[in-house]
Amino acid sequence: MFQNQILGKQAELAPWLEKIAIEQSAIDVAQSEYDILFERVNANEKALAAANSSMEELMEEIKSKVSGRTIFFFILTLFYVK
Repeated sequence: MFQNQILGKQAELAPWLEKIAIEQSAIDVAQSEYDILFERVNANEKALAAANSSMEELMEEIKSKVSGRTIFFFILTLFYVK
C-alpha cells in the first residue's frame, strides 16, 4: 500500500525533477561562462598593470637620459605622430 503511494508520488514529481535538472544545467553553463570571463578580466588587469609598470620604467629611463625640454618634445611627438 505505502509502496504504491510512494511510486505514485514519484511519478507526480518526475516532470518537476526533469525541469529542475534542465534549470540546473543552465545555471552550471552560466557559472562556467562567468568563471571564464572572470579569469579573462583578471588576466587583462595583470597585463595592464605590467604595461603601466613598463611604461613607468621607460619614462624614468628617458628622464635620466634627457633634459626636461627634450622629454616635453618627445611626449608631444608621441601624441601627434600619425
